[in-house]
Amino acid sequence: MGRPSPCVCDSPEEPARHRSHTLKSSRRPGLAPLKTLSCPPSPLNSHRFLSPMDSSMESSLISKLQSSDFANIHHHFLSHLRPFSPFLNSKPTTTTTTRKPNRSSSSSSSSSSIRSLAKQFLPFLNRVLSILPKVLSVSSSDLETTSLRELFDTYRLCLDCLECVSSQLACKFYSIHLQRVRMVHCFVAQAMWREAVDESFSILQSLPAGLEGRYLPDLGKAGGGDQDFCGLVVEIVLSVVKCVSMSQSKDGREYRRVLDLVEELTPWFRVLDANTYEKLHRVLVSHLYRCTLFLVEELACFDGDLVCTFCAATLTEYAKSSMKDQTLKCGRRICSSLFSQKENGSSFVVGVLMCVLDTIAAECKVKS
Repeated sequence: MGRPSPCVCDSPEEPARHRSHTLKSSRRPGLAPLKTLSCPPSPLNSHRFLSPMDSSMESSLISKLQSSDFANIHHHFLSHLRPFSPFLNSKPTTTTTTRKPNRSSSSSSSSSSIRSLAKQFLPFLNRVLSILPKVLSVSSSDLETTSLRELFDTYRLCLDCLECVSSQLACKFYSIHLQRVRMVHCFVAQAMWREAVDESFSILQSLPAGLEGRYLPDLGKAGGGDQDFCGLVVEIVLSVVKCVSMSQSKDGREYRRVLDLVEELTPWFRVLDANTYEKLHRVLVSHLYRCTLFLVEELACFDGDLVCTFCAATLTEYAKSSMKDQTLKCGRRICSSLFSQKENGSSFVVGVLMCVLDTIAAECKVKS
């Protein structure tokens, strides 16, 4: 499936090697590498003008990133990107909240001002947004906690600045979201599960055609005919499910939210081509299975209804996937874990066990 390019502008002066960036660790099955886009030409001021001081500052900041000199890196970026301040909310950045562009300020500013910012800073943002994912793809043991916070705050700042000038770019409406998903991949690479989940839901909430009481937007109104957009939505959900499975949270609300997401995701899968669907659905099933085993092993910490529902959902998805021949094996593993739960009430265990067996029987009946 072809992947549209994020809204990052190439300057005519930039070397060709910076016009396309691929990050292996942030790839997902069926998703093409991220590329760059160009800013539409303007009849006026078609060249990028930087003062020697600005040019030197940009070179210095990029050099700091490339040489792993992260001391006060966020402060330095804030200083250089200060012209964006009128278009950003004033609240401070953190690694768990997303600063959003100030829409009222943007709408009241002239398009020429935005255009000027785009021409001045897009080439720089392009370079930075190609470097940061590579820096943040290394294991957290190689980065200090302070450095991680500084880098992610810098990452958010650059994405917010990019979004401020997105109206000047010839790109699809979800191109900025693609860049934010790339940051989610970095959170995952650093095992920052909570931050990755929070950012994922923030992205979902910012998509158009949102529906009250639901996590995913209206498929028909939000570009449901665009396979790339559907792939983006599926990828966000997969990130959430993976993070919940890896974090091994004992908060039942996390798993109920996963169940809601999986149910809402069904029609989005149907839009994808068969090959992409198979690859992404296998990823979903694998993470659901991991969640299920944890719920069963920690049965005493969860509500029986939640565990039953999650087991049934996992087995149902298994039966629909290319791994359907492993449904019985998966069921046996779950049952084996249930039989070992001697410390829990027998009626509780039997209730979950019957739910699992009923689901397997139903799936076998459908198959036959």
